[in-house]
Amino acid sequence: MLINWWDLVSDHTIKEVFAEKWPGWEAEHAALTETSLALHLFPDLVERSAIPGEKTFIRGPFRLYPLDPDDKPASGSFASARGANQEIGRILTREILQGLAAIINLELVKSE
Repeated sequence: MLINWWDLVSDHTIKEVFAEKWPGWEAEHAALTETSLALHLFPDLVERSAIPGEKTFIRGPFRLYPLDPDDKPASGSFASARGANQEIGRILTREILQGLAAIINLELVKSE
């Protein structure tokens, strides 16, 4: 079974916790969701001074390969992570775990 954690986060939750700051999933590498999750789950491992700022590197919902150096920011993030926080990470973690539990119960737990 393959489950992408981001597929378990509802559009409603994204809109509620990020509002106009949401860059879209195509830009979500080391940005708002992943930084919020890291702040919640591993706060001591997050180098807060390295959180990517307001510059965005969004080029659309596609990537051309090989990547042009200008399309691959040094931070690894294609969008700003400013606005990420532990509370958002907690909300995302809860929703992801609830989704995982529902899938596991539906697909893997056999009724006797």
